[in-house]
Amino acid sequence: MSEEKYRTYLETLSLSELTQILRTIDRDSQSERYLLVIERYEALKVLKGNERASAEPQRYQTALRRFAAAVVDMLVVFGLNWIAGLWLSSLIEMEPMRIQMLLTFSPALYAIVLIAVYGQTIGKFFLHVKVVSTEEDEPVTWKQSFIRGIVPVLLALIVALTWGLDGDLEVAVSWTILMHTSWLVADCLPILFNKKGQALHDFLAGTVVIRFHADV
Repeated sequence: MSEEKYRTYLETLSLSELTQILRTIDRDSQSERYLLVIERYEALKVLKGNERASAEPQRYQTALRRFAAAVVDMLVVFGLNWIAGLWLSSLIEMEPMRIQMLLTFSPALYAIVLIAVYGQTIGKFFLHVKVVSTEEDEPVTWKQSFIRGIVPVLLALIVALTWGLDGDLEVAVSWTILMHTSWLVADCLPILFNKKGQALHDFLAGTVVIRFHADV
């Protein structure tokens, strides 16, 4: 194969394929081809690096998608809670609203489990975003997912245990709205001030939300 044809052939290969050639080629007897492979490998590496750099800002532009995903997840959890409420009301004698107060922790648990297992909730899946570790985009661990969702769980448990069983329902609802709204504002404010759009729970857990398709 001529040098020109070999150069053309190398242009069809990926970085991993070029790396494999570099591992097996005989530098002494095929020095010219070795230099061609090195040349193409370095050029392709620079090209890929530039592509990643240009795609980086868009990769983290997830605020609107996260909001839409949250709406989808809210509808999913609302449906699950409604079913759970009907089932529990058939087992115990308790006001439907009080049963729902006891289920206020379910949205956070729903997110913790799905993100730990899949890196996404149902809403995030349909909106093409996912949660990854800030360390080399590694999958989220159970520990990280738990840290991301622990505050809403604690707030819900406080309300459920303080007022949910036999307390004033109006007070319980008021405190639920106040505490969760306060946390939501504090949690989302950092999104406005960092390039990766990380919320407070992302900073605490060492995670970030990204688009999982380069072309979306």
